[in-house]
Amino acid sequence: MKKRILKTPYDYETFQFRLTKDQKEQINDLVDEVVKLYNDDKDEDEKAFRKNTVIMEALTKGLAQMKRSKSK
Repeated sequence: MKKRILKTPYDYETFQFRLTKDQKEQINDLVDEVVKLYNDDKDEDEKAFRKNTVIMEALTKGLAQMKRSKSK
């Protein structure tokens, strides 16, 4: 069996934007709620959802929806 090479934070690209403290807290609270909802509903053998996964899904789906609604 091949030894698994663990990635470090430096192996990933960074996406940044500026927020107020209140905006950051509001988004973090919402993301935490969604992560908890998805992880509470998963089977034991399923991989846990992470904040990054939820944020990527929200950005991808939300931006696509915004684009569709604007192009109508």
